[in-house]
Amino acid sequence: KVLFCVGTFGLLLCMYGHHVEQSNLKSDSYTAFCDIDERISCSKVMMGEWSHLFSKLRLVPKGSLLDLSNIVLGAIFYSIVTTVSVLPSPLTKTASKLLFYFSVPVFATTVYLLYILLFVLKDLCMICTTLHVLNAVVLFFSYKGGFRVEKKDD
Repeated sequence: KVLFCVGTFGLLLCMYGHHVEQSNLKSDSYTAFCDIDERISCSKVMMGEWSHLFSKLRLVPKGSLLDLSNIVLGAIFYSIVTTVSVLPSPLTKTASKLLFYFSVPVFATTVYLLYILLFVLKDLCMICTTLHVLNAVVLFFSYKGGFRVEKKDD
């Protein structure tokens, strides 16, 4: 049930992050609760050039339908995590393996974005960092759920 809690919490954080993005687009004077100062600001990160990784890396055209913000991509990921966590028992091990394989590139992206956050932007985004930790938890528990060895009673 850890994946259900992590998926739900991650989804809620992404929903708040989306609210921060939309509120910043509507008003320059909006201040999110996670905007502590100039160096600790989720708004600054979520409205910056790295907030749309696909277009930043030129994988999709900027402003296109596929140019989703990182926070929206996170919401999709955590929706998948939550769905996998509630699947019936016979599907759980296979679904956990698939989730693990899906989580590997997500985690690699997480490490990359954490590097950008700390060493390029020199900022701390509480929402982003919490999501980075949750991604590591998903990776660990999806591996544990998909590849655990069943003990045989002899």
